[in-house]
Amino acid sequence: MNPPAAIISLYEFRAVLLTCAFLLPVYAGLYWRGVAGRALVASMVSGTVVGVGLRLAGSPTGIRPPSRASAWRR
Repeated sequence: MNPPAAIISLYEFRAVLLTCAFLLPVYAGLYWRGVAGRALVASMVSGTVVGVGLRLAGSPTGIRPPSRASAWRR
């Protein structure tokens, strides 16, 4: 099976957004009752900006993502 590269890219982009923008704010909202709603929204916006920025910049941290070919062979 060889899915088109666009589908794989969109899937990777979705994973970045879900992790950066929603994982920590959702857990903070569920388990930390004293957090303000505006703080959660600000966290989601900043997580989206950082996640998209790092994804578009390639790998400025020096941590290379696995190649697409090796990810699909598993």
